[in-house]
Amino acid sequence: LQERDLRRKKKLEAECKEIEDFVSGITDSVTRRIFRIYYIDGRKNVTQRDVAKKIHLDRSRVSRKIDDYLKNAQKAQNAHL
Repeated sequence: LQERDLRRKKKLEAECKEIEDFVSGITDSVTRRIFRIYYIDGRKNVTQRDVAKKIHLDRSRVSRKIDDYLKNAQKAQNAHL
């Protein structure tokens, strides 16, 4: 059981590192801040409305920035394949 838990822990740590690297690679500072607050900062159940309040934007703008960035990232990744 301990070995299984250690493997799971290493896998989760690798996933966290990958997410942090992805967010760190975002060049637009506002978008990077949105992703950091929404996906990394550790608060459970953070909403786009919560993010919007923190960075002084409306919720729809936060949603649009997330969607646009992910679409563009996916297009860039598909172009490399």
